[in-house]
Parts: sequence; C-alpha cells; structure tokens
Amino acid sequence: ATSRAIAMDSWGGEEDEGSFGFGSDPPPFAAPPAREAGDDIFGAGGGGTGGGLNIAGLPPPPQDDEEGDTGLSSVTLSNVDLSIPAPPPDGDGDGEGGADLPPTYSAALDYETTSAEQAESSSAGASSGLPSTSIKAQPPPAHHLLDSAEVELCEAFNVAVNDTKVNGEGVSSYVTYCVTGTTTLELYTKKEFAVERRFSDFVWLHSQLQRNHRGIIVPPLPEKEGLSGALSAGRFSESLITYRRRELERFLNRVTSHPKLATSKYLQLFLETAESSDLIAHKASEESRPSSPAPSSGGGIMGLFGRGMQTVGLAASTQPAKEMDEWFEKKTVHMQQLKSQLEQVARHASLLATKFSERAAACKGFQDACGRVSSCEEGKCPALATAFEGLAYVSAQSPDLYLEASNATQVDFYHPLKSYSRLITAVQKVLDFRLEKLGEYQAATRALEVKRVKGEDEQEAQQKETETKEIFESVSEMVRREIERFEASKAEEIKQAVADFVQANINLEIRLLDMWKHLLNRIQES
Repeated sequence: ATSRAIAMDSWGGEEDEGSFGFGSDPPPFAAPPAREAGDDIFGAGGGGTGGGLNIAGLPPPPQDDEEGDTGLSSVTLSNVDLSIPAPPPDGDGDGEGGADLPPTYSAALDYETTSAEQAESSSAGASSGLPSTSIKAQPPPAHHLLDSAEVELCEAFNVAVNDTKVNGEGVSSYVTYCVTGTTTLELYTKKEFAVERRFSDFVWLHSQLQRNHRGIIVPPLPEKEGLSGALSAGRFSESLITYRRRELERFLNRVTSHPKLATSKYLQLFLETAESSDLIAHKASEESRPSSPAPSSGGGIMGLFGRGMQTVGLAASTQPAKEMDEWFEKKTVHMQQLKSQLEQVARHASLLATKFSERAAACKGFQDACGRVSSCEEGKCPALATAFEGLAYVSAQSPDLYLEASNATQVDFYHPLKSYSRLITAVQKVLDFRLEKLGEYQAATRALEVKRVKGEDEQEAQQKETETKEIFESVSEMVRREIERFEASKAEEIKQAVADFVQANINLEIRLLDMWKHLLNRIQES
C-alpha cells in the first residue's frame, strides 16, 4: 500500500471561468457531484482531471497496460485530515502560487497496487511491511473446521425473511413474517418453501432447539422489546418490525448453516408446515414429549445422556464441579470478558448514532439563521450574502447524511454487536452444560470412592462412574468443536461489521467534504 498526499481541486478538473463562480449571471447554488458508495474516488481514468480527487505533486496511479490491466486492486481512504494547510509565502502578487492560491483540503490516500507479479511475490513471502487498510466486503468464513459432509449441510439452505404483515385489529392484532427459501437436503419433501410465521413461532423453534440439542450453540433470537427505543414507538412500529425481521433472518441463517441444527426435525416442521393450524398442532404434540438431551449427535455415547442425568443428578447437585481443563477455563473467562467489552462498544455506538441524529436536528436552526443573514445582506454585500446562502444550503443537505449515518451505525454496527453479545450468552450455556456433566462425573467418582472405603458392593457405582465419564468426554469434545467453530465465524462476522461501520463513516465524510470544499471554492472566488 502506497500513501500519497492529495489535494482536492474544483470539480471536473480545471474549472471553467464562471462555473460555480459569481459571474454576471450566477446560477443558483449548485450541489457538488453526488457520490455513491463504491464510487471511484480517482474519477474516470484515475487521473487528475476526471472529476475525482486529484493527485498533487506525485505521479498518477498506475495506468492501463497493453492488456487493459491497471494493476490497481483496491482504493481506500484513510487518515483524513480536514485541516486547511497554510499556503507557502509567495509575495509577488502574480497569482501563480503561494499565498495567491486559495487553500485546499489535504488527505492521505492509501491504495494498493497489487499486480499479478506483486501478488505472486507476496505469496512467496515478500512484503512491503506496510499494513493494508482495505475495507472491501469479506468472503464468508471458510468451513475449515468441518468435513465435506458438514460443509454440504452448511450450504444446503438459502433462507430469507421478507415481507411482514400486521393481521387483525386491536389487542388481538399480530405481525407475521414471510419466510422463503430453498434447500437441497434430501430429508425435506419440499425443496422450496414460503410460510408465514409469527414471532411466537420463532420462539417455539428456538426453545425446541435449546431443549433437544443441548451442547450445541443455538443462535439467539432478537430482543422481544426491540432496541434503542424501538418499543417506545409502538409494538407495530416500522422500526421495531424492521429490526425483528432483520434479526430473525440472521437467526434462521445461523441455524440453517449449522451442520447439526440444519437437520433438526423442529427446523423442518417450522419451514415445511404451510398452514398455521397444522404448525400449532405439531407444536402441541412436540411439547408434550420429554426432551432428548442431544439427538443432534445421534446414538452411541450421546444416548447415555438420559441415563446419566437420572443416575447422578442428585449427587451432582451436592457439590459444584471443579474445572480440570485449562483450555475450557480460559475460554470461559474469555467469553465473559468479550461479552462485557462488546456490550460497552455497542453502548457507545448507540450514543454515537444518537449524536448523528441530534446533529441532523441542529442543522435546521443553523440553516434558518444563515438564510436570514443572506437575505439581510442581499443587494448590500453580495459576497457575504452568497457565503451565508452557501452555509444555508450545506446545512439543508447535511441532515439526510447525518440521519443516514445514524441508521448505518445502528444497523451495520450496533445491532450486529448486540446480536453477538446474545450469541456469546448461548456459548456460555454450552460451557455451563459441559460443567454440569463434569459435576456429574466427579459426583459419580466420589460415590465410587465412598463405596470402596466402606467395602460395599461397587458394581453399580462403577457403572455410573463409567457412564458419566463417557458422557463428559463426549460433551467436552462436542463443546470444544462448537467453540472453535464459533471463534472462526466470530472473526469474520465481527470484522465485517467493523468494515461496514468504517465504510459508512468514510462515505459520510467524503460527501460532507465535497459540499464544504465546493462552498469554500465559491467563498474564495467571491
């Protein structure tokens, strides 16, 4: 990555006389060219006259080679300095440089020029030593912890929560969410599905997965009350319904991408049962059955869960388990710390979103005040009138940008962090489940020792000790695998949330900078 200093000149390269200026017939205050997310900030052709940000005093970015490859793989803006540097003294009054030139904004532009040859050398171990700050969308996490069959299960679904609808009137009204998708799993009779589900149906699915797949990290549901004041607008407010729809889709995507939960019969009932009345009947039937602690792992050792709980449950409750594995002990502490710190970041992100909204509201008063000054000076001091007219214009355009930034902060950063905080709670539950099995094993071991000391028949106690040991070891292996899978996906998903947050702030700053720079050029020329 090469760091370059850039100076932002007037839009469109060299400005024609009178354009954006104050000639005999000045046009209304014009907005600078709009930028969209993903725009090439170099402008067409990557040079200094294509309408983008011009490179001053340095060679232009790499040009097309004979095959049309610029060798430029990504462009990122970093270390933006909004200060106006003092121009060097000129003193000759010729207007060709120095103090006779209007000041320009400066920034640092980092871009990577990774050509095919550079990529090859990088793969061989060569490195420039400079950190890359690319914020391009990241690919989904690799399933490097799964075998080929499990990877196939993870990719077997394509699920979305689309339309929402308010049904009924008054106190009996409720919201339904349209769940659509496809699957390639053979156990599904319908390869495409489109069903309407209430929030309570999602709650049922979540509770059944927790009840019948213990030891598996079951993704969390959104908070029922909503976040950041959504409930205060009403339980049928657009903000609350939109928040739930987005988080319910996140929940289903996590469930269907899990190699064990994807094959759960409860998920199949949820996705395949078209009629609500049929789902209600299935729900009543399933809730009347006793839970099976870990059907997701099949038979064998895990089939001992039920017997283990029956035989040593009372003994395990008399003395807490003592952790024996340093790896799990460290993971438990780490999860507690990570959850606490993520919640702190989320809380401050919420405050930042609020500040954006407050700044948007403050722009209205500033706009009106500047407009009144402009009107007062019209016909008396045109330069001053135009300057305040420009301030009023920028203030009129800024609220939408600040509100967009506030929404992006909530949706792309705050909500994902809160969701991960709830997911860590699910991780803590599986760690607690393993500790429960450890307690049962240790209780059985103590019971066996008591039998031996007393010289009593120890056959039954020996059997309990063997069973609980097998259960504990199997649960430990399963929980370890779950945590490793969680940590692999955590790195990618949280990193993506941070990248989205950074991109939203870059978009805001560039668009604001465009307007302020355009206004500054007009003021300097007036």
